[in-house]
Amino acid sequence: MFFRIAFRMLPLLLVLSNANAQIQLHWGVEAGIPITDTLSSYSLNYASGQDYELSRYNSITKRLLIGPCLRVDLPKGLGLEFDAIYQRVNVDSTFIESFPEIPLYSSTFQQIHANRWQFPLLVQYNRTIRKRDFFVEVGPSISTFVNAKGTLSSSLIEPPIVPTSSTGPVSGQGGTLAGITTGAGMDIPLFHKHLRPEFRYSHWFSANSAVSAGGLFYLTTGNFSTFLAAPYAVGSPSLRVNPNEVSFLLGLTF
Repeated sequence: MFFRIAFRMLPLLLVLSNANAQIQLHWGVEAGIPITDTLSSYSLNYASGQDYELSRYNSITKRLLIGPCLRVDLPKGLGLEFDAIYQRVNVDSTFIESFPEIPLYSSTFQQIHANRWQFPLLVQYNRTIRKRDFFVEVGPSISTFVNAKGTLSSSLIEPPIVPTSSTGPVSGQGGTLAGITTGAGMDIPLFHKHLRPEFRYSHWFSANSAVSAGGLFYLTTGNFSTFLAAPYAVGSPSLRVNPNEVSFLLGLTF
């Protein structure tokens, strides 16, 4: 909703920028890195005698953030900025259980990767302090995961049943989180351009295709049997998003 309004207002802002020198339109690119983990990780181990269980969920998401940005400078130090920030994310999860007295041995290994986009619409306030230009910002934001794909491998040994093993692809639509983003940074003039380093904090509230547990979210990427009743079961592929996220961005606008 917020972003449809922003795009509908763009022609009006272009007209106003030509009619009023105080209103200026800038476009460019934002690039940076996550400071906190985008996806959460955990590891649980259980051992009792010869019985053993391992449940592990590992994410490697310290990757490049990059995307286009559009900023409108308004009178009295105000401004609006809309970004489309892209990020590649991936997780792998492992579940192993061994009960020799049954006897039973099973293992499941899963790898998932997805494309993530963030769409913040930010209201900014700019102020000059000691001849340096600083800004703060706040506004609604959307984080969406698309094209989630991966592989799932499993094996089961439970005599006298014939041992089984399988490997196959998994895929899904991902899901969307709604949240709020705040930030602060500096505007540095550079050869008729603007270099804008900043820190941003985002808090994600809810998902339209997920369930929440313990304040964290699960964006479903496939429908598979659940091996455990625990919410972190490997048999239920998911992207477990950290609800509190901090990143560093370096913007270059014209």
